[in-house]
Amino acid sequence: MNAIIVKLKNYFITGFIITIPLIVTIYIMWFIFDLIEGILKPFLTLIGINIPGLSFLIMILLISLAGFITNYAIGRQWIVLIENVFKKIPLAKVIYSAIKQTSDTLLLKKTDFKKAVLVEFPRKGMYMIGFVTGDGIKDIQEKTAEDIVSVVVLTTPNPTTGFMVMVSKSEIKYLDMSVEEGFKMIITGGMVAPSKIDGNHQPDIDSL
Repeated sequence: MNAIIVKLKNYFITGFIITIPLIVTIYIMWFIFDLIEGILKPFLTLIGINIPGLSFLIMILLISLAGFITNYAIGRQWIVLIENVFKKIPLAKVIYSAIKQTSDTLLLKKTDFKKAVLVEFPRKGMYMIGFVTGDGIKDIQEKTAEDIVSVVVLTTPNPTTGFMVMVSKSEIKYLDMSVEEGFKMIITGGMVAPSKIDGNHQPDIDSL
């Protein structure tokens, strides 16, 4: 009887791990779709257009247009102006800064990371995943007489904070995982790792 209970428990935990990300993703996407429909649909209805999903398509086109405009100086100036307005409103400043920082980290800044590495941090015997951001800084090389690289170590589960450390190349271990895989591992606290992504290793459910 105990064996059956343990198996049912394992099946439930496995199913939970698999389905929750799917459910949350679908819910968020539906929420965004419904929100956009609610914003634009009244305007389309006024002009006699009532096509399901058209509001979402228009929003995608508007976002793409905003990206196109910001490629030009005048567009960037408008973005800076709008940002400055938000930053002067107390509550809006907090919300906007948090969302922008997160989106910059996940969508933009990670593209500047060159390689996922393993560094001993914050002390010997403890390892953290970091991302190489630069090397060959002349002044630092001369002061330390070592081949130093800059490594960003991000925190879990919020990757918008972390540390920038200078590490000798001889003391870092280059990983086979990609930058994206490293991000996934950090954000999930190690629950999603490259070996788990490709299916070569399954988590020990019994230990959960």
